[in-house]
Amino acid sequence: MATNSSVKLRDIAEAALRRSDLAPQLAVAGSSLQPALDIANEVMNAMIRGGPDGQRMNWKWNRQCCVPSPLGPLAGIGGFGTFLTNAFQQDYAVPGLINVDWLEEATYVNINQATQPKQILWADPKRNLSREYISTGTLSWKVCFLPNYYMAQEGGFGVWGQTLQQSLSGVTMPGPGVVYTVPLGAGEAPNNPITQIQDATYGNLYALTTYGTCGTTTPAFPSTVTYPTLTNPTQAATTVTDGTCVWTALNPNGFGFRLHTPPAGNSVVWLFQCVTQMMPQVFTSLNQTLGLLPDSFAHFFRTGFIAKCTEYSSDPKVRAKALGPQGLWAMWQQALRLAVIADCREQEDQVIVPTGPQMQQVGTLWTPSPAYPFQGG
Repeated sequence: MATNSSVKLRDIAEAALRRSDLAPQLAVAGSSLQPALDIANEVMNAMIRGGPDGQRMNWKWNRQCCVPSPLGPLAGIGGFGTFLTNAFQQDYAVPGLINVDWLEEATYVNINQATQPKQILWADPKRNLSREYISTGTLSWKVCFLPNYYMAQEGGFGVWGQTLQQSLSGVTMPGPGVVYTVPLGAGEAPNNPITQIQDATYGNLYALTTYGTCGTTTPAFPSTVTYPTLTNPTQAATTVTDGTCVWTALNPNGFGFRLHTPPAGNSVVWLFQCVTQMMPQVFTSLNQTLGLLPDSFAHFFRTGFIAKCTEYSSDPKVRAKALGPQGLWAMWQQALRLAVIADCREQEDQVIVPTGPQMQQVGTLWTPSPAYPFQGG
């Protein structure tokens, strides 16, 4: 994970250790890491995901524009994107996408439009969307994120050489001599086969990362594959050559996106650009920095760490300082809420805002009353 921070967790733990009221719960016999790591993970989780009231912590420094790795056909697009729509395909796995906590917003661009300016529209983020069979060239997309393994369980992946009768998705499958046409260029979208498959023998998941012509026989899918993980995000993914096509292994616990309805055949190619909030950093070592947390927010983490240390105390008098609605932990969470408000003091764009009074006078001097509350006649 990238880092914005120069502050190490060890510095915060050692500062708390110097306090006589906190030292007993940090200096645990036989362990130099615990419970400091547990406390740090609880604090970071609260900072990213919010408290018991379910408030969203949509910090700008915790946002990410979801981009596949490798880029595949998006490599030639300035600014990249998340995925390109494909005829009759509803689910889209994104290679290398492993760190998604929730979907904040999404836009989609008519990528092949040659006139200016291009159509850029806003998609409606949803928590979940069901599988659908009605294909449409809609200009009002809904989108949600889902784990790759779940999309595969629901039939969102194809199988090499499978017939349409055997398929749950109803999208043409890759097979001997099947052609994938690059969907970038003038004209309508090519009716390509599905761009993600599951190996029928070993169950591994793959996404198409190089367009071309499939080979004459089933590719040599290996029994064991590698891919990026949260603990090893730079791990190279296994690739499998299929004629002139290339399939790249997916982390089953990685993520992709589902549209509320599949695109129609020979329809517009839309480039989706999805923005998500990332998962909280997991601390496994006191030598880690605070990750994406900027140094200007380190004092919030430090205050929360001290509050949680107080809550861990075996001394009832010390522990009482952290508990209850007026305790240190509750006061710290309230400070987080205020920090979110201060960080997002700009007016939200994606809301309905009234432009005038609810009972604005229009062409009359009548006084509204319970019997006739609306002016204007």
